[in-house]
Amino acid sequence: MRPRREAQLRPAKTDLQRPPRSRDLKARARKEARHVKNINHCISKTIVTEAKRTGRGISLEELKGIRDRVRLA
Repeated sequence: MRPRREAQLRPAKTDLQRPPRSRDLKARARKEARHVKNINHCISKTIVTEAKRTGRGISLEELKGIRDRVRLA
């Protein structure tokens, strides 16, 4: 093969050898989901530890539809 033609085909060959972009995006999404899950875990653990330390309770409420139920003045 001529060097110029080979140079033109090299990027196309490497693109074909790469995994599909969708796989990259899914891997990125999983990584971000793990990160968010860990952050939420750390925050909730801190809240529970503080509540235990101070002897306080933790109140939970349903937040679905909160914007329709509550209006700030």
